[in-house]
Amino acid sequence: MEPNNNNNNINNRFLGFVNPNEPDNNMYPMSVPLALPESLLDDFTRMNLNLSPYPPHQSQDNHVHVGTGSFPGINANNNFRHHVLESPRVVLDSPTDVERMRLEAAVRAQAQMRHLLYLQNNNINMNVVNNSRFMYNGHVPNAMTNGFEAPVVRMNRNNDYAGFLAANNNVIMRDNGRYNVDDPFMFNYLMNNGDGIVSTNNVVSTNNNFRGNRPLTLQREQMLRFTSMEEVRGSVYKLTKDQAGCKFLGEKIQKGKPEDVEMIFAEIKDHVRALMVDQIGNYVIQKLFEFCNQEQMNKMLMSVISDSRSLLSMCLDTHGTRAVQKMVENLKTPNQMSLFVSVLKQITLPLIKSVNGHHVIQNCLTFFTDKEHIKPILEVVAEHCIEIAMDKSGCCALQHCVGYAEGVYKKRLADQITSNALVLAEHAFGNYVVQFILGLGLPQYTTDILRQLEGNFVYLAMNKYGSNVVEKCLKESTEDQISEIISELVYSKDFLMLLQDQYGNYVAQSALEFAKDKQKVILVHAIQEHYPFIHSHPHGKRVLSRVKALSKNHA
Repeated sequence: MEPNNNNNNINNRFLGFVNPNEPDNNMYPMSVPLALPESLLDDFTRMNLNLSPYPPHQSQDNHVHVGTGSFPGINANNNFRHHVLESPRVVLDSPTDVERMRLEAAVRAQAQMRHLLYLQNNNINMNVVNNSRFMYNGHVPNAMTNGFEAPVVRMNRNNDYAGFLAANNNVIMRDNGRYNVDDPFMFNYLMNNGDGIVSTNNVVSTNNNFRGNRPLTLQREQMLRFTSMEEVRGSVYKLTKDQAGCKFLGEKIQKGKPEDVEMIFAEIKDHVRALMVDQIGNYVIQKLFEFCNQEQMNKMLMSVISDSRSLLSMCLDTHGTRAVQKMVENLKTPNQMSLFVSVLKQITLPLIKSVNGHHVIQNCLTFFTDKEHIKPILEVVAEHCIEIAMDKSGCCALQHCVGYAEGVYKKRLADQITSNALVLAEHAFGNYVVQFILGLGLPQYTTDILRQLEGNFVYLAMNKYGSNVVEKCLKESTEDQISEIISELVYSKDFLMLLQDQYGNYVAQSALEFAKDKQKVILVHAIQEHYPFIHSHPHGKRVLSRVKALSKNHA
């Protein structure tokens, strides 16, 4: 490797060697002159400390072969070891390092050196995850050796699962074990140390256990090697709660082999409710609902509906509601639908008012084609119609119920809404239900709503929510009904206030849009009479602009 002329100080201290098979991916052995004064040798005698020679590393005496950190196909010294060659030197894989490092640290303290002996940076992290014979994940930022920066090259990273492990004053080498266990690539000093080594100035320790960012039930290496269901027999439930295991099981279920589905079902059938609310496990259950046979579905259904409180809890849960919805989609027989609804009707009211639970109700309306199965749910909705209509989630579900229902149930729901139209019209959520009934375009319901709102159109027009209902009335009513509404607005003593109102001005603009012939002339004349009070008003001038636009269109 040619010296770098841009950094003479470092080149004077280091000599690098190139890996001929992988020139871009090298970890360099470095020769460092002794930085301590020679007089410190006397300190060893004065302190009565005995530093015995450190035995050479096995990679310096013995040749290593393929898969132990050297080039493939040859016998060579381990050229991936990273150590300081001259005394004082650091070799991280010997139990005698502790004594030697303590000794050298004491010598440094005698010399009143303020920095660390080997490291300036408190934390040096090397996350090593490699499925190649050559390391190209190593990265040691700002490594300091005897007080000056070591020229460690940044290398390409391939860290799919590298877990971050750090502690103060630690040099941390970490390998998460993503390698072929039959022919592993690791640093030579890690070969007998499991999957990592942690070294400090005072402690050398070995991390023999797999530790990721979150606990895993099984090693990821094992999961990646699963090819058949026989390999996971007895561990299916544990696999359902792990992301990799969940994916493996989901693929097996989706392939639809009866023996595989039966094996998975047999091992998790007693945990269905728990898995339905599990962040990961619910996906396996959803797949099972989709691809199981009817006998398996019956057993899972009975487990789900065995406790109504448990079913409610699942439906209200972020993950559980998706699993229950998937189950509803795949209930095929009339008996299955009847059984489910018989329990669901007991918890319909809290469900329909829940942000998660109301989707279960809507799925029943969508996928239960026989409307007879939905009657128990509609019965509960009709009994609590106004309460549901004034709920944020309930108002949406109620609209689906009205659209789905037929005959007596549809009329019962519509009558409840129309008879309470005035209260609902000025409510934050109830107004949407009134607008929905108007939007059905059924003259009987529209007439009933207009009768309830009669005499209150001006008041509603200046209400944040009621103004939307009045505009909907103008849009969905007959010409005679529109004329009655406009007359009530124009001849009101509060008409000027309406034109200047932040919501009322939009109602006036809608009235101009839907008014017919003579009624439009009366409305335009009434607006122009208030010109002095609205031409410069922030809301009133919008109404005047609409009048001018209409005049140009008729000109």
